[in-house]
Amino acid sequence: EHVSNAPLVLESLQLLTTLGHDPAGLAQLKAAGTMDPLVTAVMTHIRDPEIRTVAQELVTLLSDETTCAEAVETLKGLEKQLKDGAMTREDMVAKIPPASMLLGTLALAPENVQHIISHGGLPL
Repeated sequence: EHVSNAPLVLESLQLLTTLGHDPAGLAQLKAAGTMDPLVTAVMTHIRDPEIRTVAQELVTLLSDETTCAEAVETLKGLEKQLKDGAMTREDMVAKIPPASMLLGTLALAPENVQHIISHGGLPL
């Protein structure tokens, strides 16, 4: 799969970041759901400093306080389902890791860390 090809991922993220600096391009990236493949790329190459740096810029462009608040609320909702016994093992495995990875990817942008904390996403 292409996501395992670090040079291709880096070039793709650089292209997406360039597009994201244009307001029309940013709107298209958001409408296309760019955050999902970005999460996959970041998690696949989390130890690659070049990819993390470019991903950080792209995350900053694609996200805001609302994005962070929604991600925190999703995880809180999943936690409630889990505590209430309303989640099957299959749902737990299918839903919790992607939601956690999204939150971790959002946290690449320092300003998002404050948004996540302010919405109770990191009980410090």
